[in-house]
Amino acid sequence: MEIFQKYVSKFDMNDEMILLKYKHSLRVASLTKLIAKNLKMDDKAINLAYLCGLYHDIGRFMQVKKYHSFDDLNTIDHGDLGYKIFLNEIAIKKDLSPRDESTIAKAIMYHNKLKVPSKLTDNQKEYVWITRDADKIDILYQMATINGLMPLDDNEVSKEVHEQFVKYEPIDHRLVQNATDKNLLILAFIFDLKYKESLKIIKDNKFLEKLQKRLSDKKYEVYFKILNDYIKERFKC
Repeated sequence: MEIFQKYVSKFDMNDEMILLKYKHSLRVASLTKLIAKNLKMDDKAINLAYLCGLYHDIGRFMQVKKYHSFDDLNTIDHGDLGYKIFLNEIAIKKDLSPRDESTIAKAIMYHNKLKVPSKLTDNQKEYVWITRDADKIDILYQMATINGLMPLDDNEVSKEVHEQFVKYEPIDHRLVQNATDKNLLILAFIFDLKYKESLKIIKDNKFLEKLQKRLSDKKYEVYFKILNDYIKERFKC
């Protein structure tokens, strides 16, 4: 934590975007730890998962400082940037084995990608999945309780986004054309959750119910029904 705090202290905490990602990083770290505990991992593995969560968005801070944006498409991929920053500026200050260093770096690089690449080892995939789940849970939390939803507007869902959603697929952000698409991209995070514990966190905190109240436009009703049907089918709950 000390090394993380020292790195983040180089950025302006009066910037709301920086502060948002600082708080997000701490919450995701706690969520990775919770998921790892529920997977019955040992203490060393739980700590490694925690570090993956803590550093997963380390690239966001420089992205905001340089571009004042979270838009990876029009600035820089924050997972790729975070991978480089972690290896070049952070890992050298930590007492990590080469294997653990590589695992954290891979979790950072792939936490924001559409798919987890098959080329990773099974061990690396597990930490990437834990990090991805924790990240998506906290984004859904933010959307449901804090901010981040796009304003309600008259835009209908684009055809490509609709087709992915009804097939229970995460939405490719390159297909997003309007605010409605962006909101569905967030909701479709649920299709990409790996662990039942992750879904339980969402259910216990009533994130879907809170999101449905905020997205009160009737055009979203069918998509919330799809989500609830998916949950029942996939997780039997």
